[in-house]
Amino acid sequence: MHREKKDLLAHTQSLWAFIWFYLRNKKIYLASFVLTALMWSVDISLTPYLLKLIIDTVVTFSSHTEALLHALILPASIYALMTVLINLNFRMYDYANLQLYPYLRASIERDLLRYLLGYDSVG
Repeated sequence: MHREKKDLLAHTQSLWAFIWFYLRNKKIYLASFVLTALMWSVDISLTPYLLKLIIDTVVTFSSHTEALLHALILPASIYALMTVLINLNFRMYDYANLQLYPYLRASIERDLLRYLLGYDSVG
């Protein structure tokens, strides 16, 4: 039995070993998936609060126009920035998908074919 075939067999004895075998060199993409989830959860939590804060500020300072503008600048700016950040976040997620999934598919198909045919190199 060839050395590569033994290595592949050793790493496919459990699901976590199989996953780690293919993803160990792609940690940055895994980190980007975690960052996407964190940013999305922050957006889901923070956006309604910012809207509430904006509405409460408008109600509180409705008679004082100058104070209203000063009180609204920060929450409105953060609210607008959240839209930009979530958009950039999903672009990063899409990039990670486009980089990782073709690599995974090609690597798993190559190794499966290599294992089934018993060859050291397929291509």
